[in-house]
Amino acid sequence: MRETTWRLLLNAARERLLESSRARECLRVELGGGAIEVPLARFGAFELDWPMLASVEDPRIEDPLAILELLATREGLPEADRVRVRAEIIDSIINLAQARLARELREALARRGELGGDPRLCDPEHFVTDGHPWHPGNRTRLGLRRAEVVRYAGEQLAHTPVGCMDVEASLARVAGAWLDEAPRWFGEATPGFVRIPIHPAQRRRIPQLFPREWA
Repeated sequence: MRETTWRLLLNAARERLLESSRARECLRVELGGGAIEVPLARFGAFELDWPMLASVEDPRIEDPLAILELLATREGLPEADRVRVRAEIIDSIINLAQARLARELREALARRGELGGDPRLCDPEHFVTDGHPWHPGNRTRLGLRRAEVVRYAGEQLAHTPVGCMDVEASLARVAGAWLDEAPRWFGEATPGFVRIPIHPAQRRRIPQLFPREWA
């Protein structure tokens, strides 16, 4: 929660959506009911500062949705957009908690020697637990079911089989040596079509998006 609130405050300050000041190793952001002050471990370039959240006692730091509502009201954000952004923030919070739990479990299994020589342990993509360092929707994955997040999230040592589908050549833009290399991995495309990789979660949604074409 605190990390999400911090990202909201930091970005609101940078974008001048809220009045703020940076001085004496502290970021002070003006809110209704008084300012929130966050001590900084250090100032960052482009006002991307590094906070010391553990030392903040202000209870508002625990409620990112209240900060979001304040911003939405000040900017006159329509209700439909407020609902969408709230959903993104909540989804990010849940996924971040799940990612950190997965990290703890992975480390425990590694200490017990139960992961063996799994090649995924050598792929840095699987260790980016917190996602984007500054964006308040750093772990948003709207559209994925909870089981799909567990199955496909890179930080949870996901193993995702890559499938393919054929798209009309006139609709596809191809770069590099894809047309030469793709058949080695995915077989030859239907004449007049280009074979492209597709994520399993995307494939599940295609019939809903293009019912007539898929019929």
